[in-house]
Amino acid sequence: MSLFRRLSVSLGAAVAVISALTVASVGAAGGFGSGAGRFTFNDLSANASYFDPVDQSNINISVDRQLFFFRPRAGGPLEGPQLMTVLSVNHFVPNPDPSQPPLVDQSLFAVIPDSDFAVSRNLQSATLNTTVDVGSCAEVIPLTGVLPAKGGGGCGTGFTGPVTVSVTWTGTGVVGTQEDNGTARCESFVSTTHNRSSSAFSANVTATVTEAGDFSGGAPSVFGSVFSSESVNIVAGSGIISPACGGKGG
Repeated sequence: MSLFRRLSVSLGAAVAVISALTVASVGAAGGFGSGAGRFTFNDLSANASYFDPVDQSNINISVDRQLFFFRPRAGGPLEGPQLMTVLSVNHFVPNPDPSQPPLVDQSLFAVIPDSDFAVSRNLQSATLNTTVDVGSCAEVIPLTGVLPAKGGGGCGTGFTGPVTVSVTWTGTGVVGTQEDNGTARCESFVSTTHNRSSSAFSANVTATVTEAGDFSGGAPSVFGSVFSSESVNIVAGSGIISPACGGKGG
């Protein structure tokens, strides 16, 4: 098994997945209790990855602001949705002896203040500056279901104390965009969608992570991007997906 994999998903595929899952979540939840209506979802995110070909180590950082459901207590009910900014950090250093445990295996997942993550309107620059106390955990689930996650609120393994994460993204000057429209229909449920997404690859990323180290640069060792999307769903009919269509019904 490869010790380092970089998964690339086309912009079109990502939008299609987000659209389908968002429509399903609205209908299955009965339009959040409001039946039919107009629902707008926004997502703003950035990611940075570093790979060292010498020791095969890697650091991955992602930050995402969107609507999340959350479960503040183990076994408790889901609450939300609520707009949150969620940080994820992973640091991995394999053992030269593949039969032995890795030298380093650190992970962190946290809900951070919205003000700690800022992005320019043209997506050409972004900054992340936050400090997380590794402590209590909660379960945080994105509304779209695209990025399932466990942990939250300052939770992880391998880190021993407060973790400071500072990242700057600088774009190439180019922004890729995609727009699409669609209709979802099953029995009395009808939803039309309009999605617009924009992404900017980074020419340079500079990052510092407590206990994990620093990295800076661009491809082929450092990769980064900034992404934004808006999905508008107009739900007609009953606004509820019936059990026969895979929903919970009304």
